[in-house]
Parts: sequence; C-alpha cells; structure tokens
Amino acid sequence: SVSPPAGGLSGEVLECHLPRGSRIAYDAPPKPGQEHHLILLDGALTLTVDGVAHMLSGGDCPRYHLSGANVFETAPDRGARYLLVLI
Repeated sequence: SVSPPAGGLSGEVLECHLPRGSRIAYDAPPKPGQEHHLILLDGALTLTVDGVAHMLSGGDCPRYHLSGANVFETAPDRGARYLLVLI
C-alpha cells in the first residue's frame, strides 16, 4: 500500500506485482460503484471488468467503476507491475 486507508478518506493507492501465470478473481466489488484507475507500469495484464476483457501493456491506464465481477490475470510467460488507485 503506497497510501494506506485512513478514517474519513476514501482514496487509496496500491503498488501491485503479479508474477507470470497469476489470476486474481473477485465475485463482487468491496464497494459497488468504486472507481479504479489502473496504471500498468511494466509487463502485460488481462483485466476483465463485468465480463469484458481488456488486454493491457506497459503505459496503459484504464479507468472504470466496479459493479460486478472483475479479474486480474497474467500470461504464463509474463507478469505485471501496476499502480491501482481506489476511490
């Protein structure tokens, strides 16, 4: 956590690293409608939001609201390093 959660504040920044061949799936958002900004610093990542897959590479920066399931997945031969801003 780059900026840990604090009482009364909603923003948080996470620095994340997923090794190659990783898959993290969430059935539902922790807070419906939560806004995410993902900045892919290095590697490749498939981000699936509400059933729509997005193939990301270094420098990509999708912004989205969570309303359903989402998945973060790396290929067997390449991991990913990214910042995730939660609002």
